[in-house]
Amino acid sequence: MNHLYRVVPKEDWVEAERCGRVPRCQADKRRGRVHLNELKDVELVANRWFSVEEEPVVLEIDVSGMAKYLRWEERTEEPLGIWPNLYVEGVPVENVVRVFALDAGSDDEGAVSFRIGKTLSEASVF
Repeated sequence: MNHLYRVVPKEDWVEAERCGRVPRCQADKRRGRVHLNELKDVELVANRWFSVEEEPVVLEIDVSGMAKYLRWEERTEEPLGIWPNLYVEGVPVENVVRVFALDAGSDDEGAVSFRIGKTLSEASVF
């Protein structure tokens, strides 16, 4: 698998384009890594950790050149499973191959529910 995914607030992607690296969130800073996702987990992560106000986007990341920094690790909190983590300061922008919108809708109970939407661009929101 050469591509993994990261959900970030839109402003983090704008900052990444400016400085050349996707910044780590506070939880990842504490843990010294960058949490990534398989495509099947992107919507779950977006719905659990992000708000509409953050305008989250999905970054598709080519990790083929970062294998020595990639570890698949057991999660100790829900949802359980093995998740990919990159042990780097931040993901280089040149490794981001596409950016996707997350469309906000509502689930059956009226809660916000994100779904992967259209490609915003090949590595640029604007």
